[in-house]
Amino acid sequence: MKKRIVIDCNIFGSVLLGGSTREQFVELLKLQNSSSVKIHYCDELIIEIEKLATLKYFMDKGITEAIITEFISFLKSRSKRISLKSDIASNTDKKGNFLLNLSVDSKLHYLITHDKNLLAVSRIKNTEILTLDDFLTSINDYPF
Repeated sequence: MKKRIVIDCNIFGSVLLGGSTREQFVELLKLQNSSSVKIHYCDELIIEIEKLATLKYFMDKGITEAIITEFISFLKSRSKRISLKSDIASNTDKKGNFLLNLSVDSKLHYLITHDKNLLAVSRIKNTEILTLDDFLTSINDYPF
């Protein structure tokens, strides 16, 4: 069964910067290619990713608006867009509420994040909230 997932902006930021999170993202894309997972997104998530180009930390690391625009195009080409309908406000960090709404509206299996507030929620309806490490460890197709 194909697992429906959403990936938080903080993961995408780490992917853009490189390192082990980028390697894990490549593994996730391999799972998507094998039809094990399907990534979902909403306009609110795209806006959050676009904001990375305005952050000094990312600019200092050479992450330009053009790089982020190209990354977003790549993400959209491999993901399913969902329009939000729910209005859940159970997260203590209001910025993450749209991810909870996306989880419910898409009937996701997993919300993948590094956000401590979202991880503390742990589950919203049928969506398990976990780190990228934990997701890759738990999915059956992952070789570990």
